[in-house]
Amino acid sequence: MSQIYQDQNYATRCSEKTLQSDDEGFFLSLADNLAELAGNTWIEKCFGKLKNDREKLRSLYTHEPTKNALTEVLSNVQQIYRKKSSEIATARIKEAEELLEKNDLVKSLAFYSQAVLRSQLTGEFYIDKDSFSYTNTIHFLNLPFPGENKKIDEGNTLSLALFGRSGVLMDMNKYDFALADIQMALKENLAEHLKGDAYFKLAICYKALSEMQKATVALRLAQQLLNESNEVILKRFHNQSMAVEKFQHKITRKTDEPKLSGAPSKVFPSAVETLDLKETPIMGRHIVCKGKIKSGETLVVEPPYVACLVPEAYGTFCQHCFKRLVAPIGCPVCSNVAFCSLTCRNEALETYHKYECKILELLLGSGVSVLCHLALRMITQKKLEENMRLYQNRREEHVFSLCTNKQKRTAKDFFRRTVMAAFLLRCLQKVGYFNDENGSVVPNETETTVGEMLLFNLQMLQFNAHEIYEKIHPSTHRFKGAKINYIGVGLYPTVALFNHQCYPSVTRYFVGKNIVVNAIRPLNDGELVAENYGPVFTKKHLAARKNFLISRYWFDCQCPACVQNWPLFTLEKEDTTVRLRCPNKNCDNILSTMNETEKKCSQCNDVVKVEGIKKKLKDCLDQYHLALEKMHEMQPDDSIQILTRALDTFHEIAAPPHKETHLAEETLRACYADRGNTFQVPSKK
Repeated sequence: MSQIYQDQNYATRCSEKTLQSDDEGFFLSLADNLAELAGNTWIEKCFGKLKNDREKLRSLYTHEPTKNALTEVLSNVQQIYRKKSSEIATARIKEAEELLEKNDLVKSLAFYSQAVLRSQLTGEFYIDKDSFSYTNTIHFLNLPFPGENKKIDEGNTLSLALFGRSGVLMDMNKYDFALADIQMALKENLAEHLKGDAYFKLAICYKALSEMQKATVALRLAQQLLNESNEVILKRFHNQSMAVEKFQHKITRKTDEPKLSGAPSKVFPSAVETLDLKETPIMGRHIVCKGKIKSGETLVVEPPYVACLVPEAYGTFCQHCFKRLVAPIGCPVCSNVAFCSLTCRNEALETYHKYECKILELLLGSGVSVLCHLALRMITQKKLEENMRLYQNRREEHVFSLCTNKQKRTAKDFFRRTVMAAFLLRCLQKVGYFNDENGSVVPNETETTVGEMLLFNLQMLQFNAHEIYEKIHPSTHRFKGAKINYIGVGLYPTVALFNHQCYPSVTRYFVGKNIVVNAIRPLNDGELVAENYGPVFTKKHLAARKNFLISRYWFDCQCPACVQNWPLFTLEKEDTTVRLRCPNKNCDNILSTMNETEKKCSQCNDVVKVEGIKKKLKDCLDQYHLALEKMHEMQPDDSIQILTRALDTFHEIAAPPHKETHLAEETLRACYADRGNTFQVPSKK
């Protein structure tokens, strides 16, 4: 039955995109060239029949037609990354200064930030107890300490960029970011003649942040270093402090961290205990309601097991925590990535970026998808010894039990993913992940184990990863004209167990890179707790939904919206039929009614007074409209309270499909998204 909906060419493209997302990349050409050498017969009859991932990986290095070609290509894999450049950084500083003279603060900040990211660090910056371990990372990467180019600005380009940017940030009233820049500039060997001004700026920033004791200390240091009288310095400080007080501590408000609506599950600590795991031959493992769930309840708050930014977001978001960047700082080695703080940078450098740093340009050039990068990061975020232990205990690890659709995968697709695993494995060899124990392209036993893990990751992530997004909205309104901007991909082991329905019962949003799942309709004991993998019945016809789901996720959806072929709602089409639930608690019949005042239930034979139920339904509709007004008035919390009560009432007395209710659920979804990652597009002046 499902085959009538499947476009095989579309299905093939979907699978290819999970391997190579950039059409200009070289990976698929490489894989297909190797496949041609191997021959279709060998791939289908031999490779495809191999029992496990380890044997498949090994076969690439032992089958003569592929062995030589593969090892020759992999032996040419080199570290490729965007290096630091004092020349470029100096040019960006000059452009930033020119823009600042024109009072173009936004562009000046952008150019100063580019200078920061392209500048080299000095070694001194890291020699302290908090960062000592990263000093070892510098040695691990076999690099001279950065900041040794004395030909330009005496090797102090970074300190000049940070110092200049701090002034722009102060002009923009971003005193917390300016403070961090000044502190870094001082640690980065800021020129002696600028240190007096730096401490004066520190004093202003501390005053703006209401840290008066530190402001006093910084001001005294400025008085010692500046070639001005104390009277002049104090007067200047007083004048600037008066201006600061008008904007006292204008830092973005912190919102409450989302919390579970109930006790956490003993099995899944990131989820509430009202979620239960079931497994059937048809549906596989899936999450159901245990007890009752009300609309609006927070069911899951989960950090990612692993997460990666999409390449388009590298210059806009922190590589580690996924916050939007204001005053980014860079990796001390490459210029590919940016971080929001020293904390994020050092955490990244202690784990995955230590290895990924010198191959990012290679990965981007090969066109590999973000899912492939995610598969690699599942390895790089842990030390080799940790991954070996993980492999040994894999039967007990939840991640290793996630769906791979191994039995449905074609030999050709398996071959491509195995080649990808070999490519990623070679990248790990080149960056010293294995401590250079094996100088050969052909992997030893330890390397083969990691390659096997990579191959599993490449299969599993295809069906279990989630896109991470932020909501972008204009300055005039938080909801009108709002759009979704996808910034990354993450694996959330608990949420990965949620099955799909074209009429989902939950919505998700993101705080940083953490996922939050809320119920958007009530659920009873044993009901499926379903999310949505893309197509909803209100926006896509049955055939389009089926084609997408079969092609992308390899299953034929049997949710009520598909089985009953619920209508596609448009704003112009009004509901004329109402499906009411029989009020008899022992009856689960649905009564379709239009203008009747009473109706006999065909299942329990009770005569149902329809008029009273319809009055409750009208009250729900009134609440839906009130909630929509609250959202348009930018009062989403009020809208959520109204909607959750009304939706609980509707689902108690009536059943979907029901146009107004589905629109209300969309309103609720939009209000929850507003609690997550959001960005206000600056107004054009």
